[in-house]
Amino acid sequence: MTHIFTDIQNKIRTDVPEIAWIDIDEAQFEAFGENAPVDYPCVLVDIPSAAYEQQLSLAQTANLTVRIRVAFRVFERLNDLVPTEFRDEALAHFDILQKVIRAVHGLHSEHYGQLIRQSFTKGQSIDPKIYDVAYTCTMNDKSLQPDETEITLTNAFQIPKH
Repeated sequence: MTHIFTDIQNKIRTDVPEIAWIDIDEAQFEAFGENAPVDYPCVLVDIPSAAYEQQLSLAQTANLTVRIRVAFRVFERLNDLVPTEFRDEALAHFDILQKVIRAVHGLHSEHYGQLIRQSFTKGQSIDPKIYDVAYTCTMNDKSLQPDETEITLTNAFQIPKH
């Protein structure tokens, strides 16, 4: 799962330079609210769930949910009485949000399959504005397989493989 986080972090850092902070989601907004220890705009990444299917030799296929929260401090308003330049500034965060979504959607490596967007929701807070985007992907997990560099016999003798 480390690969997923670092790949997302690197992709967003490269493709969306407007993002000031990319971190693991550790409930910063729930714990600190508008005083969360982040710089804005920020992206918080979490892998909140995985469902596993058994394969051969204790290998498993994981179906992961990857959650990206994108947060902004937007002080301008969007009503029709606001001058256009202020409204444009308030709308600019939507362009950044779309760039983040585009950067992550389809991202993959030899360690996991394509990240595919599944849902999008907007949080209810006014400051910061938080958007939650959920992706899914699959990953082959061989970490539970026995060490293939040696054969262990029942009488505790170990014979190295050739």
